[in-house]
Amino acid sequence: MKRKPIRRYGHAYSSGLLIWPMVQKDILTQGKCPTMQQLENGVFTAPQLRPDDAQKLHDAGIRAVICNRPDHEEPHQPQAAELAEALAVHDIPFYEIPVVPGQINQAQLDEFAQTLQETGKPTLIFCRTGTRSTHLWAMVRCRELGVDAVINQAALAGYDIAPMRPLLENIAQG
Repeated sequence: MKRKPIRRYGHAYSSGLLIWPMVQKDILTQGKCPTMQQLENGVFTAPQLRPDDAQKLHDAGIRAVICNRPDHEEPHQPQAAELAEALAVHDIPFYEIPVVPGQINQAQLDEFAQTLQETGKPTLIFCRTGTRSTHLWAMVRCRELGVDAVINQAALAGYDIAPMRPLLENIAQG
């Protein structure tokens, strides 16, 4: 079953495939976009987004956003509805798969894997710091990419997930 993006306030969304051109990478390095780190081709992670980041994400070529942060996790954090509305103005689909740190379950992993596979690329995944999203990504991608590869790629993005090695090896072995 194909996941539908959150549809709020009557906005219609579309998603398409996009190759990440160098011009858009320049936008990231010039500080015009929220801090994003590449995990793999077409998949980026970031800390908490704000509604005013929507234009920057559009300009950078982001074609879908997956939120892994529950609403009301801390005071003053933007709520999913606010982000969805801001992104909808730029025709960027917004998906919510909220997880509580340390409480990731199989249903959330399955939903994340399916959503990540079906979204237009490039896709941005985010939570409070980007760590939780990186953990989810590693758990769903370690079978295909390999445990060493996801650990190394996460490290290049600034996330130390080496302590997850036993879990990732268990997942990768099926």
